[in-house]
Amino acid sequence: MAGVCLTLITILTSLLLLHTGSSFAAEKSLADILKEKGILTEEEYQEAVKAEEAQKAEEARKTKETQKALEETQKALEEAQKAAAVEQKPPSPPAVGYSSKDGFFLQTPDQKYRLTLQGFVRTQLRLYENNTSQDNEFKIRHARLILRGYYGKYWQSEISAELTMPGGKLIRLADLNCSYLPYLQFQVGQYKAPFSREFLIPCWAPDLIERSMVTDSGGMTPKFDIGVMLHSPNAFNGLLWYGVGVFNGAGDNNGDTNDDKDLVGRVVLAPFALTQMPVLRGFEIGGSFETGRETADTLGYYKFQPQLPTFWPFFKEITYRGQRDRYGAELAYKLGPFKLWSEFIYQSLEREKQVRVDPATSEIVNSGGKLIDAPDLIAWGWYVLGTYFVWGDENGGIQLGARYEQMDVDDKKAPERFREANPMGKNSYANRWGNDLNLRGNTADVLTLGINYFVNSNVKFSFAWFYQTLDNKFTTDKIEHNHDGGEVFTGGGGAMNTYWLLAQVKW
Repeated sequence: MAGVCLTLITILTSLLLLHTGSSFAAEKSLADILKEKGILTEEEYQEAVKAEEAQKAEEARKTKETQKALEETQKALEEAQKAAAVEQKPPSPPAVGYSSKDGFFLQTPDQKYRLTLQGFVRTQLRLYENNTSQDNEFKIRHARLILRGYYGKYWQSEISAELTMPGGKLIRLADLNCSYLPYLQFQVGQYKAPFSREFLIPCWAPDLIERSMVTDSGGMTPKFDIGVMLHSPNAFNGLLWYGVGVFNGAGDNNGDTNDDKDLVGRVVLAPFALTQMPVLRGFEIGGSFETGRETADTLGYYKFQPQLPTFWPFFKEITYRGQRDRYGAELAYKLGPFKLWSEFIYQSLEREKQVRVDPATSEIVNSGGKLIDAPDLIAWGWYVLGTYFVWGDENGGIQLGARYEQMDVDDKKAPERFREANPMGKNSYANRWGNDLNLRGNTADVLTLGINYFVNSNVKFSFAWFYQTLDNKFTTDKIEHNHDGGEVFTGGGGAMNTYWLLAQVKW
């Protein structure tokens, strides 16, 4: 009977421990209760107490083992989670490296601050006809280094040094741009004024080795200048590009010579950019303008001398002073490997106090007399350019290109009372560009054919043939060579052929 009671007490005690947990110890044990009721003898009570203590020890051991197992499981789970996070986390970007897009770069681990260094070298072989005054030559056309900086999310800067610039003026571009408002970005420093589609492309990217004369060598467009500009390169999801700024008007690396400033602007619309018709998405239309007065504190003058795309000056260097206005219109279309561009540019230059005349005779004189205004100098020009990739693209391929262009330099009708003193047609070898008052018949036409071979995105070889004609025989660069090596102008008119080759590398 005692054994049965002991077994019963043990079972009841175990159940009670399981259900009451830690609170069990704070209450009277079952053995104590049974003893108080007189059910258990002292001997049975002692055995029951021992059984209860053994049961408690066993439960404590199991609890400790369970807790330890839970802790080990939790630790293993945490380690597994850490390992999974390490596997899923992308590797940190390198602090220093090179990419084909940005060149060499230095950046913080989070890429919020980044510096890139790029550069390019363009080497040309220029071949001319034997009966022209230009000599065959190898030419380092450009050797440029470009340092760009990205400071946080909204600030960018660029500094470029042209190692081939004459006069030791290395800085070509130095600016700071804020893009906090993507559609209203702010740019300050020295950079390209917003005028002309073709001139705004990088100098390593012309399709036919050199840009057209109306956008570059002809001196009809504002180039690098110092000023401030508001702009957006991709407003309304690509529908609009615009830029408008105030500039010195004196060119790169030059301080202004007067209080007047130039206002320059350009706007380009891509009306079908968001359509689902690929044949129309590549169409763009735009316009540019520049206006300002170019005057000095003293009677200083600015200079204008247009040149052919091969940099032969076909017009006398003209000084001007006063109002300068330029206007441009452009069309562009791109569809797959085909591209078509066209621009028209018009320029008007005032020539204040340019001609000295004898008030009594109205004859032009070299000194004394009275300074009068010469007629405004008018120049205009246009080009049509087409290119086609017969294979590949800029990352590796062959591209064919053709461009036809024309530029005309003239002036308004001279005052009647001075035409007699300087009749038109008074041209000679000594004054083959016309006289100082009347400038007529100076038109240049150029056909250019070329081919580009892109080895990859960094290396390019090009060939271009320029067929250049001038309608004024006194401006056509035809010469004869004497036995002593001297050159004599023939004035025979005609055309000039030029052949250029280009080897270019950029990084």
